[in-house]
Amino acid sequence: MKVLNIAFDLDGVLVDIMKCFDRIIWEEYQTIQLPVNQFETKTDPYLDEDTIWECIQQAMHRVDEITIYPGATELLEKLYDLTGEPVKIITARHPKSLANVTHKLISERLCTVPYELTLVANGSKAPYLRRYDFMVEDRRRTAFELANLDKKVYLASGDSQPWKKGKNIHHLAPMR
Repeated sequence: MKVLNIAFDLDGVLVDIMKCFDRIIWEEYQTIQLPVNQFETKTDPYLDEDTIWECIQQAMHRVDEITIYPGATELLEKLYDLTGEPVKIITARHPKSLANVTHKLISERLCTVPYELTLVANGSKAPYLRRYDFMVEDRRRTAFELANLDKKVYLASGDSQPWKKGKNIHHLAPMR
């Protein structure tokens, strides 16, 4: 049996909460998200940062409305079939307020096989990836941090922007 030596970020890699976020800001504020660099959200008309984070939190709680990327479930099933080991998902969500909804999203909508979930409230994902050499991530700052620790990081982005390139950073074609 092969060892499963890869971990996955959740939001932006396996699932897309931003479509749900877009619906919320339109329904509640009649505003739209403007295209900007990754992990920077601006709206028109303007919403302050606290309101934006409240809407993102609402989106995370709407488990049934979150989009599962095509092929994500099948990929996790294939990895489990090959190794017999639970798939590792590590995500930056606050454990106290989002643990139950995150488990519900994964177990009821995304993952049909055993999984290990780590929720990181603040700080680095690196301490939780000691036994893993590979990570699929969508956040460039996290990707560079892990790559600097000699993890091989696959950046889930079809973008080829020069600022996303670096040692051990590999680009994946978008799953969208």
